[in-house]
Parts: sequence; structure tokens; C-alpha cells
Amino acid sequence: MTEGLQKQESFGVPGIIRANPDPVDWPQLPRPVKEKLRCLRRERDDARSLWRAGSDEREETLGIKRAAESRLKTLTGGRENSRWFGNSQASRFDKVPDDHPEVVATLARLEDSTARLGRLNSIVEARSHQSQELGRLVGSLERYLESLGDRETTLYKGSTPRRQKSESFIDAVERCRRHLRELNSDRHRVRSAPWPSAEAKQRARAEILKLAERGQPNVLSVIENPDASIDWAERQFSDVRIGDRVVTAIGDPSALVLLVWLHHELLIQRIEQQIDLVADDQNALTSAQRAEKLKPIEKDRLAAEREEEFLIGSAIEEGANILRRSDADPRAVLGLDDVMPSPST
Repeated sequence: MTEGLQKQESFGVPGIIRANPDPVDWPQLPRPVKEKLRCLRRERDDARSLWRAGSDEREETLGIKRAAESRLKTLTGGRENSRWFGNSQASRFDKVPDDHPEVVATLARLEDSTARLGRLNSIVEARSHQSQELGRLVGSLERYLESLGDRETTLYKGSTPRRQKSESFIDAVERCRRHLRELNSDRHRVRSAPWPSAEAKQRARAEILKLAERGQPNVLSVIENPDASIDWAERQFSDVRIGDRVVTAIGDPSALVLLVWLHHELLIQRIEQQIDLVADDQNALTSAQRAEKLKPIEKDRLAAEREEEFLIGSAIEEGANILRRSDADPRAVLGLDDVMPSPST
């Protein structure tokens, strides 16, 4: 059966129907990409199994702790000097002394389960984080591959990164991530830079004129028919029940668009004055300038992520345990070429 079958949607946009939606079964996907995805899926599944095992052990330990607390209350809850004393319900409980063998054994069981529970809480929390991060990463990779459709997938053939001399894998990965944080900060500054006041004024003027067009009344009806009235723009309609019937009532015309139609030139002038008060043209960037500044930043980010992925892979091969970031660039994780489209952010 053909892997990718074309279909025509009702609105005229061609879509892809895949006989098998799993990327590892796509014949056009390079083998190294399939193997990497399979490997990460196994890591995700192993992490989930470890989390479930720890969670089950924690629940079992919590049950032992609660049972010990309940038994101690039953044995000693009738004594006023007992930590399990129950005031109004004290008559229901025994007054066994603390040095009674069963009380001593139950206390030891309680202390042991409490200590185990503290350790298990930390373990389960760490395993839960690892499982969730790997799950998000695998989901991100699968969505990226799906977004490629039937596009040809090319592998990265650039140089292999190297670890710096006397640098541990953990230090090397942290160095890459520190560099990525700096690049992310640079990217944020470019993306959040103000827009030139001239562009802002142009957009504001277009918005106001669009509102004015919506508010312009139509007087053609009063020219053609002496019994007709002005066709006011954007009237409000509401359904009103009169007796057993629902009647559509026509409300007054929209005041906003009508006022904008009447005074749009004055409004444009006042809005442009407001823009001048808050504009920062010295630091403003046009769309072209933003794209030009972002280009080297994105290139450096992808290179840093490739180095990070190489170091993590090398560390795992030597038995280290370093968790990948769930928001890592799929091109870096899967070893895809720079010409492949960047993931949507």
C-alpha cells in the first residue's frame, strides 16, 4: 500500500492520509532517525516503568505507615500521656504502656516506614520528572516528523563536536546549556524590540479606516424609496419572545463605528500623537531587521544544541545519566540537516 496517499479536502487544500502514522514505519525516513526515535521511546517507557514501580512501593509503604499509626492509637490512645490520645474517644482505646513489646515493634515499624516514605518521595518525584520530560521530548519529535509530511529528510553531515580538555560530561553539557541561555536571551531581546513609530502609525491608520468603513451608513435606500430609512451599519439584533412567537428586534446602530466614521481623521491624528509619546525609534526594528538579527542567533542555537546532544549521547554510552531537555530542537536530537525546517515555537 502506498505510504502517503493524497486526498482533496472540501475546501480545496490537499492533505495527506498515511497508511501507517508511526514515523518509524515510514520508508522515506532515514534509518538513523528511526533508530534514534526508537531508542528515545525505550528510554521513555523505561522511565515510566521505574516511576510506576517507585509509586507502587510508596503507596505500599504509606499503607504500612497508616496501619502502624492506627494500631498505635488502638493500643495507647486511652492514655492521656500518649501521643495517640483521643480525648472524647479515649474510652474506645486501650492504655497499653509504651514499653509493651507490641507497642515497641509497631513504633519501630512506623519509624521505618516514615523514613522509607521520605526517601521514596524524593525518588518518585525525580522519576516522575524524568518520565514527563522524556514523554514531552518524544511527543515533540513525533509532531515535528509528522509536520514534514512527505518532504525529503536529509541527515546532518557536519563536523563532530569535541569535549574540551579536562572537562567532564556534566560540565560540558552545562557549558552548552549556559550558552543556549545566553542565545535565548539575545533572541528574546530581538523579538521584543519595539516597532518603528512609522509602522505603528500605518497599522493604526489602517485599523481606524477599517472601523470607519464599517460604520458608514448606506443612504441609497432613501434615494430609491420615499418610504425607506437610512441603512445604519452594524445594528444589534436580538430575539424577543412576544406571546408564543420569537421576533427578531433590531437595535440601535453601533456607536463606536459610527463615531469613528464621523471623526476618523481626528482620531488618526490623536492616535499618532499617542504613538509619538511612547515610541522608541532609536531601539526599534523593522521585520527585515529582526529577521537579519535572528538569523545568526538561530544558527548558533542549533549548533549549540547539536553539541549538547552529542555530549549527552556520549555520556550515556559511558554509563552517565543526563536528561535531555524536552524543548530540544528535533533537528539536533535526530541528527537532521540545517536545511530542514525549524520547529514552530
